[in-house]
Amino acid sequence: MVAQNYQPLRVLFVASEIAPWSKTGGLGDVAAALPPALLKQGCDIRVLAPWYACHYDPAARLPLVGKGHGYRIVEDSLPPYGIPVWLLESAAFTERTGHPYMDASGQEWSDNPGRFNLLSRAAIALASGCITPAWKADIIHCNDWQTGLVPVWGMLERCSASVIFTIHNLAYQGLSGHDWLNWLALPPWLWHPEALEHHHYLSQLKAGIKFSHHVTTVSPSYAHEICGPEAGMGMDGVLRSRSDSLTGITNGIDDQVWNPATDPYIPHHYDADDLSGKFLAKTALQQEFGLPHRANIPLIAFIGRLVYQKGIDLLLDAITDYLKHDMVQLVVLGAGGWFYEHRLREMSFHFSKRMAIRTGYDEPLAHRIEAGADFFAMPSRFEPCGLNQLYSLRYGTLPIAAQCGGLKDTVSDINLVPSATGATDSGNGFTFPPGDTGGLHHAIGRALHLYEQTERWQLRVRSAMREDHSWKSSAHAYYQLYQAIRENRCHQTRWVPSI
Repeated sequence: MVAQNYQPLRVLFVASEIAPWSKTGGLGDVAAALPPALLKQGCDIRVLAPWYACHYDPAARLPLVGKGHGYRIVEDSLPPYGIPVWLLESAAFTERTGHPYMDASGQEWSDNPGRFNLLSRAAIALASGCITPAWKADIIHCNDWQTGLVPVWGMLERCSASVIFTIHNLAYQGLSGHDWLNWLALPPWLWHPEALEHHHYLSQLKAGIKFSHHVTTVSPSYAHEICGPEAGMGMDGVLRSRSDSLTGITNGIDDQVWNPATDPYIPHHYDADDLSGKFLAKTALQQEFGLPHRANIPLIAFIGRLVYQKGIDLLLDAITDYLKHDMVQLVVLGAGGWFYEHRLREMSFHFSKRMAIRTGYDEPLAHRIEAGADFFAMPSRFEPCGLNQLYSLRYGTLPIAAQCGGLKDTVSDINLVPSATGATDSGNGFTFPPGDTGGLHHAIGRALHLYEQTERWQLRVRSAMREDHSWKSSAHAYYQLYQAIRENRCHQTRWVPSI
């Protein structure tokens, strides 16, 4: 008799975006990189995501998996292992041009609750075998509020699969009005503070937290922080009520995609044993951004959304003094709030020989920036995990990062010990308290001081590049969690109304 442990875990990984079909941030990268790592752990895994207009091709003639009410499921595959990617084909996604979640003016699509309810319903139909009778899921791994109704529909439709719900960013909670309860065909008893109602709104994020079998976040520190009022975004009480079923697992990166020794997007390759290509990549980056070639001046980079969370305003305040004194160069790639973009343009005009920006998102350019920069700034006010600091470490671009969330778990402050002691320097970046402009200014100063000590700087660069931030250990942690839930079923007591 074969023990149950030897049966492959069947996992349906559900996300609102997956690179390269769709990507607005880190979730797209995670959805593309974690499933292959889970496959290596022994999972029989499928990925479900919407098929957005930006990559929709009705002539692609992808194989049809099946149909549901108002949608079709077609199949593509995720390289390099051919993992099935089930794309949800519906007019709600394929005929909506532009951003997956927002219109051209930056406002969320008014029918987002219904659009992503469709994703949740499709997930349960697939996991239950209603669309794919030959394949049923043991585990449904959901991600962020767009999949928050999966465990609710799983409960209502008696789906046998267990649900894990991962919070990538608590700030986005999927809020809508009471009317949506009827529009989504959800039973009235779910409008309750112990269910979906959250301060007079329906919250799909809260649905995922309350009704899943286990909740994870993308770093241990963030899991701790969100249970308190400062980082809890009004959900801290809900999260504390699930504290016995809340786990922080740090994100990893695809170290084959992000590999300076083979990266097809960068002009010169290098590794920890030979940094000559990195110095050439810096020259190429300065030329691309129209900055003077100056090998003796450290180049700091920022890539990210231009929003309050990411702290671009803190960086500009902290670095202005260094730009005035011609001590540093700065390159920025990002898009977001008009105010931040306007200020960046003003500063780049004023410091045209020391600072340059590109607005929008450009994946190949992001790789070239990681390769060519000397330091990478992540001044986030809060950061669930962050991926750019992990890319930066891989590329020998030392992070200057706030001590919060996943940054706290992955970036350690560089300690330069007196040479007379014979001790070895330690750390992989420069840290400061979140939201502290003065602390960030000081951290930049310490980075510049290290850069002046060429041998010490290069030793820290080489050490950072040799760190392992791949998905291997994190995928194993998820696999163990899947096994524990499947074997134990640890189902929470569902809330039901009193009669």
